[in-house]
Amino acid sequence: MILFNKANMLVLFIFIHSSLMPQNNNEIYFADLHNSCLLRCFESNGNDYLEDDRFPLNLNSLITPKIIIASLCIPRFNLSYYDSVSINDVIKFYKRFKNNSISQYKDVAFANNNYCIDILSNEKTLIFFSLEGTHLFNGNINWVDSLYNVGICLIGIGHHFENEFLNSNNSSECYGPPRFLSENTSLTNLGKELIEHMISRDILIDVSHLPENVFWQIVEINSNRSPLVASHSNVRALCDTSRNLSDIQILAIAKSKGLIGVCCHSPFISIDRTNITIHDLVDHIKYIVNLIGDDYVSIGTDFEGRIKPPIGFSNLNDTFLLIDEMRRRNFSEETINKIMWKNIYDLFYTWKYSHKIDISQDNMMFYSEIHEHIIKQ
Repeated sequence: MILFNKANMLVLFIFIHSSLMPQNNNEIYFADLHNSCLLRCFESNGNDYLEDDRFPLNLNSLITPKIIIASLCIPRFNLSYYDSVSINDVIKFYKRFKNNSISQYKDVAFANNNYCIDILSNEKTLIFFSLEGTHLFNGNINWVDSLYNVGICLIGIGHHFENEFLNSNNSSECYGPPRFLSENTSLTNLGKELIEHMISRDILIDVSHLPENVFWQIVEINSNRSPLVASHSNVRALCDTSRNLSDIQILAIAKSKGLIGVCCHSPFISIDRTNITIHDLVDHIKYIVNLIGDDYVSIGTDFEGRIKPPIGFSNLNDTFLLIDEMRRRNFSEETINKIMWKNIYDLFYTWKYSHKIDISQDNMMFYSEIHEHIIKQ
């Protein structure tokens, strides 16, 4: 959830497992839908810092095999000017990271948008790529195709600031210092074209960070054609901040057969208390399960994104504590496995490579209700 940084930020989604039928905490699988551990690699121009065990996420804390869905985010460096990093820098990094990883780690494999190995039957670590924010596009939708070709599978539409695709002026051109996303921000006509193009290329849409009215614009454009992903967002009913999701937003994501990654940033868990614990984090998971079932919720830690994690869950080595808390709260083993890894596995394998969602009559009625909700807003 980095806002400013002298360097660039990377977000990493990780999927880990060590057996198909976990019997204890050491064998349970784990998938992280959003975190920032690859910043070190981007800054150092190499992969070595990923091995540094001083950080919450590192190779020593991962159990082979695993899935890593690595996302580069370029935050705004300063409100008085725009970024100096280009989208070409991003693409070059993805390629360099891929080549370095393959040469350094013999058990690493990379997915593209057409094919990937199935880690349930292969011992390699599988890496997907993702991008958080579209501001580096500078209004050029064609960068979607370049990112598709390098293997990007998920793109976050916005990250803190307005750009040519979403702003309060409905303009495809942005001048002056960048402005924060706000309730007045909406998709521009160019932004609507961007959403259509991403859907046409089967690149998943990440709706975290977006104002609610932009969220509903995307829902209406998407019309249930693609699963919507909120990679690191919590429940607004439990923590009333605009970065969290309302109940009807959670329902909309479920209707799209998408996924919510519950985030470990304490101000998104509770705004009323200071000593946030892992129990409070599980409250958000339980709320979502009670509302929409256990098929559409996962973990999106945002580790290393300058967050304040809850007491008891500050790195991957604490994963067993999260599992223990869910067991203590009477989550079934099947539900725990869905939340910890299987829902992410199903999204990035089952949907990405094998099926398209049909719009049922029930879903058409639901989107009619959503349209009425948008009008009322």
